[in-house]
Amino acid sequence: MGCYASHVALWEKVGQGEAPVVLICEDDVVFGPDFPQALQAALAVQDGWDICRFAKIRAKGPLTQRRVGGYRLNAYWGPFTGNACYLIRRDLAARLARD
Repeated sequence: MGCYASHVALWEKVGQGEAPVVLICEDDVVFGPDFPQALQAALAVQDGWDICRFAKIRAKGPLTQRRVGGYRLNAYWGPFTGNACYLIRRDLAARLARD
């Protein structure tokens, strides 16, 4: 519950801020060597997502939405967990914090 509450508090701050997109990472996230390139690829197509997760746990089958360079942007069906590292748009953060 504490992790969720922390994310909600961050969404409130992001929703009230000026940055159109913010990267949120948990304190124990470990970045792979190509993370800067993956981040740039995601930012290059930010018009195509509201939230872009760089990690997932227990996700069901990926549905590839788009390829960007050597990366795939996937949607997943079914429930999954994990908010270790993600980009979120300000408008979505504001909506999530309200709901």
